[in-house]
Amino acid sequence: MSVFNITSADDEITGGLPDGAWGRELRLDMSGCDYDFLADPAAVAEWARNLVDEIGMKPYGDPQIATFGKGVLFGHTVIQLIETSNLAAFVPAVGVHANHRSPIRSAFVNAFSCCDFSVPAAVDFTVRAFAAKKYTVRNDLRIPPPLDD
Repeated sequence: MSVFNITSADDEITGGLPDGAWGRELRLDMSGCDYDFLADPAAVAEWARNLVDEIGMKPYGDPQIATFGKGVLFGHTVIQLIETSNLAAFVPAVGVHANHRSPIRSAFVNAFSCCDFSVPAAVDFTVRAFAAKKYTVRNDLRIPPPLDD
């Protein structure tokens, strides 16, 4: 089970992260997502833009989205830079160019920030946006190993 930090206005320097932590990374793997949402790069880009607001981050420009790849690796990749790092997602679009729909309808999200953010809020917002039927969450603190001098 993940442990979530509560931040306050006094946590400006550390961003609410524990001592030694450089950032927080959320990995969210989803399946059973809404096909029409997955097939719409503009909707995926809009999700990224809105997620930034949902978790209280500041965007650095607009989301960048590209659709490329071959076979099962064909899909949308979206990256939204934020002032403290980035949000990224890969949405396999299997079935978008074929006459069938992917039975898994998956999406894979990574969010990393040097400031703490609400993982439950990010997960809830994203699962609702993608209409995922199932998902797994990994929530890690990013802590650099100490240097042996």
